[in-house]
Amino acid sequence: MHRRWTLCLVPALLLCLAPALAVPEPQQGIALADLFPGAVFDPEIPTQEDVLGFRPAVRPIRHAELMRYVSVLEQASPRIRVIEYARSYEGRPLVYLAVGDEAVVGDLDAFREAHVRRLDPRGRPAAEDGALLAQARAVAWMAYGIHGDELSSLDAAAALAYRLVAGEDEAARMLRRELLILIDPCENPDGRERFLAQTNSFAHRTPNPDTEDLSHTTVWPWGRGNHYLFDLNRDWISMVHPESRRVTVVASWHPQLMVDSHEMGAHDSYLFSPSRQPFNPFLPTRNQKWADRFAADQALALDARGYPYYTREWNEEFFPGYGSAWV
Repeated sequence: MHRRWTLCLVPALLLCLAPALAVPEPQQGIALADLFPGAVFDPEIPTQEDVLGFRPAVRPIRHAELMRYVSVLEQASPRIRVIEYARSYEGRPLVYLAVGDEAVVGDLDAFREAHVRRLDPRGRPAAEDGALLAQARAVAWMAYGIHGDELSSLDAAAALAYRLVAGEDEAARMLRRELLILIDPCENPDGRERFLAQTNSFAHRTPNPDTEDLSHTTVWPWGRGNHYLFDLNRDWISMVHPESRRVTVVASWHPQLMVDSHEMGAHDSYLFSPSRQPFNPFLPTRNQKWADRFAADQALALDARGYPYYTREWNEEFFPGYGSAWV
C-alpha cells in the first residue's frame, strides 16, 4: 500500500542499523532471524509481536501502537528512554528514543553536556582534551517517516529500537558501547494516520496487486503532509510546524550522524547521494565531501545484500530547506 511518490534519502543512511525488509508471505510477516541474521536477543525484552500481536510487515504499525510499544520497552530495560519534544496539531506525541549503554541513558543530561564540550573547544582549557576524549562516544540521530505515506519507515524504527535494546550479540553490544543512538520513530504521525485511514477505507478482502488501485494510491489529501498538508521536509529552516521542533533538539545533541529515512515508491529502487546539479553555492563544501563518503558506504552495504540503487538523476540539493541540506 505505497503511494507512488519517489523520494530521496538524505546522505547519511546508516544501513548497518536498518533492518533488511524482505518480502514476507501474506499475514506471516518477517521473523526476527530474517530481519537480523545472527542476532541474539534477551528473551526478557518484549518483541513487537508480544506487545502488538503481529510481526513486522504483517501490517503497518499505528502511531498509538508505536507509543505503546516504546513505553513497554522503556519499562522493560534501562537501555532506552522515551522523551517527548512536542505534540502534533492533532495532539499526538512527538518523541525520540535514547538508546545505548545503561549508564549513559541513565544520566542523559550529563552525557549531552560532556558531548557538547568535546565537540566545541571554545571556553575550555586544552588540558581537558585527553579526559574528554577518553570517555567519548559518537551520537547518531535516526529519524523516520517525515512523509506520512512512506509507511515502512516507522515500522523500521520500531524494529531498530528492539534490535538495539534487546540485542545481546557482539554487534549490538558494540553499538551501545560506542554510540548513543537517538531515534525519532515517527516525524509525521498525523499524515501517517490519515494515509492509513484512507488505505483501510479502500482496502479489499483480497489484496489488489495493481498499484494504480485506490487501496495503494488513495485520494487527495493523501498522507504526505502533516495536518495542514505541509510537506515537513520543506520546513527544516522555517520551522513553522510543531513537528519541526525536532530541529532544535537535534542541534542540542550535535550528532555526528544524522539519518532521515524515507521510503521509495513501489516502482523504484533505492536513491541516495551524491545529488545532481545544481548545487547551492552557499552550502558548505564539506557537505558534498561527506555525502560522497556516506554514499560509498551505502553502496557497499546495498551491494552486499544485492539491492539495486541509483544516485543523482532527479535529486538536487539546491533548496536549503531539505533535511539533507540542513544537516
